[in-house]
Amino acid sequence: MVGSLHCQTGLYLEGSDQHRGWFQSSLLCQLAAGRQGAPFRSCLTHGFVVDGQGRKLSKSLGNYVDPAKLIAQQGAEIVRLWAAAEDYRDDIRLSQEIVDRLSEAYRKLRNTLRYGLANLYDFDPGKHRVPQAELGPLDRWARARLHRFLAEAREAYEAYEFHRVYRGAVDFCAIDLSARYFDMIKDRLYCSGPGDRGRRAAQTVIHEIVDALCRILAPIASFTCEEAYGHLPGHAESVFAAGLPCPAEGAFDEALEREVDALLAHRLEVQGKLEELRAKKVIGSSVDARVAIPAAGGGRFDAEGLEELFVTSEVELGAATLAEHARGTRCARCWKWRADVDSQELCGRCRRAVKEYPAPGAGSTTGPRQES
Repeated sequence: MVGSLHCQTGLYLEGSDQHRGWFQSSLLCQLAAGRQGAPFRSCLTHGFVVDGQGRKLSKSLGNYVDPAKLIAQQGAEIVRLWAAAEDYRDDIRLSQEIVDRLSEAYRKLRNTLRYGLANLYDFDPGKHRVPQAELGPLDRWARARLHRFLAEAREAYEAYEFHRVYRGAVDFCAIDLSARYFDMIKDRLYCSGPGDRGRRAAQTVIHEIVDALCRILAPIASFTCEEAYGHLPGHAESVFAAGLPCPAEGAFDEALEREVDALLAHRLEVQGKLEELRAKKVIGSSVDARVAIPAAGGGRFDAEGLEELFVTSEVELGAATLAEHARGTRCARCWKWRADVDSQELCGRCRRAVKEYPAPGAGSTTGPRQES
């Protein structure tokens, strides 16, 4: 059959026990037929499925995991994610514990998409997108991290190293987004007026993140990405018609990434001091505090940008890292401590936002409950 082929096959899959089997037989048949070159462009060798301890799956040992039962219990998406998450170059482990860990990772990916979509409910990319040159440093940093992940994921796909795509996506969602960027921009998203330029800048980056995650993860989490992509403002007909995203050269900014890394190191130190204040009942959440960081730490971030990054009411540049209770009066809507809080318990920013539109529930001035 191989000798009758008139074109190269893109990829041969070989089990580790047949590494000198099928592909070698194909080569011999190709030579016997008098044709030049191999009948395939690439050959991939994979291991076999074993249990969590590396033992061969066996019903008699009771370590056999029925894929049909697994799909019925947790869905085909988890099985697809397991296949992508394992490094197939060695034997592939499968157990209920491994599946449970994957379920947690899957929820992180899905919740990231859900959070992003929830904050795009009033965003029209054709009208509201903010040009890259007008994005603030924190938004440019998040965009740079996204495109660095895309570059690594594209490289991993080319090398058939799907586990690198999976792990890179989980780390990007859990660390860069959930623990950092999404936490830092909550105040801007929830408390600024609907047309605020900073809010639209955050939505611009979130829209790009959701779009890119859906497209880059579509081969791994097909059902989830197709569902999420269908809710994305300005989306194409199908995520599979959109193609894999390419990293944008203009998105990389190594100097900015180094600067944010330094600020994140200060943030860890600040969080330690905030925990001390919490233990003494001086503050509740981080927005109850004002902090100081070494003067060299400011860089491209102005005072407002530093407050956002540290999730506090005030940040000053000083000689050392310090933390104390914020000055002023607490705004009932955004919970930040400001000097311009009026008799209605609103700061100037919240007064302007309330005039643009009332918060859900007429007359309510309650803002997001920010915790760090």
